[in-house]
Amino acid sequence: MTLEAAGVSQSIQNIVLKAQAENIPRKIVIAGTYENGKTIVDEVPELSLNSSVTGSIYGFGSMLHRLHLEAEMGSAGIQTYIQPQAEVAGSAADGEVDFTGSSGVLSGTLSFYIGFDLIRVSVFDSDTPTLLGGKLANAINADESLNFTAANLAGVVTLTSKTIGVYGNFAKFSINREPGQKTPAGIVVAITQPTGGAGLPDIQDALDGLGTGDASNELHFTALIHGYGQDSTTLDAIKNYVGVGDEVVGLYDKDVARPFYSITGDTGAGSAGLSDLLDIGALRTTDRANSIFPVPGSKSHPSEIGAQVVGHIERIANIRPAEGYTDTELIRIDPGDSAERWTNDRDDRTIAKQNGISSSLVEAGVVLIKDTITLYHPNTIPVNSNIYRQIANICKIQNMLDSLKVTYKSPTFKGAIIVQDANKVGSAIVRLKVIDEDIVRGVLFGLIDSWVDNAWIFESSFAKKNLVVALREATDGFNSITKAILSGVGESYDNQILADTSTAILG
Repeated sequence: MTLEAAGVSQSIQNIVLKAQAENIPRKIVIAGTYENGKTIVDEVPELSLNSSVTGSIYGFGSMLHRLHLEAEMGSAGIQTYIQPQAEVAGSAADGEVDFTGSSGVLSGTLSFYIGFDLIRVSVFDSDTPTLLGGKLANAINADESLNFTAANLAGVVTLTSKTIGVYGNFAKFSINREPGQKTPAGIVVAITQPTGGAGLPDIQDALDGLGTGDASNELHFTALIHGYGQDSTTLDAIKNYVGVGDEVVGLYDKDVARPFYSITGDTGAGSAGLSDLLDIGALRTTDRANSIFPVPGSKSHPSEIGAQVVGHIERIANIRPAEGYTDTELIRIDPGDSAERWTNDRDDRTIAKQNGISSSLVEAGVVLIKDTITLYHPNTIPVNSNIYRQIANICKIQNMLDSLKVTYKSPTFKGAIIVQDANKVGSAIVRLKVIDEDIVRGVLFGLIDSWVDNAWIFESSFAKKNLVVALREATDGFNSITKAILSGVGESYDNQILADTSTAILG
């Protein structure tokens, strides 16, 4: 890894002191649309205390509200900002629940799901299709957090997405997802999944609202959540804003040094779902910003799955940025049917990972994070040397870049007097602002030790041995190149037990 910086921070009186690197506060930004008719200033990120506040401002059941609702299930209080985008001209997705075939109904409970959200309907003997449809529609409309409204017409319930655009197309309706749930006798239910949603905002407008040029991501967001799925234009905009490939550009520019990552979910089932993801990965080998987290066959909304994964990562990174996320449990995420999970096969998970696709695992009906990686996987870089591969590595790099930038922004280096040998400066007052190459090197050594203290890098000797510090030709500062080996992320352990029935092996 190469980090080039323009300076370092520390109060120095011609004595090399140990620089301290600290975890940057994690900060999530959610870009998405809000309820039509709300008076909102678009593209301006605003801090929201919780999803209830987001719902009250931007509309309960709106894309922004739903994404925040899922994110906070994992984030446990991480600062979250809302960046609203107005809905564009288009249409809302709709689907149907048809009870018209029902007759001779017996009492019981109907368990209907929108994603993982359960809507229970009490059924009584001889309920007609019209009564059943009315009960379901009323129950849906009574829960303002749901992302659909409902209207009943003679037992045919039309559910319409609260969000104009393609977002509603990815919602899934189902019945009886949990053990013991069954449809009361006499009820015939025909479900038509939502379709017809059209329209997608331009996320470039949201990205520009985070700042441009040297002010890009000026509020220092560490993760971006959005509801626009795998749309290639959206992914490209995020990739280009963060910075393409292994270059000091975008949010990795040395004058910016504020990169973030983004995760979208996916629910494509079976081999076809995996094939679609591999096609995306094949086109995005230099994308170090975006990640895709699949839960094959899940009835949960894919964007909401991605939002919760981001929440968990940010919560963990706020305490230990170097920690991995394997076996972190997702909350209230539908696991899908076992037959549809390509993630059950280790070889499939390996193929996916090689192509930049993360994977989940389901144990006892609970969705677990298996790994979280970016789409960045160029053939020119060996897997073991790919620092942008793991999201955990991105979190380490965010902290390392910030520590360099903070160090160089300190009063000691701002307006410092650069000399060849600070020890030859006799004036005590002047020496407070004097630096030389040895002082810069000493501060960076201290910073490297601090990276080790935080377990962001594997060890310090390699970084110190390969540290390059050089005076700029115009004597207006120093250039430094710091090479480091990042700490590892424990995910895979291959174990064997060798047994024998004979004590002869003891000899």
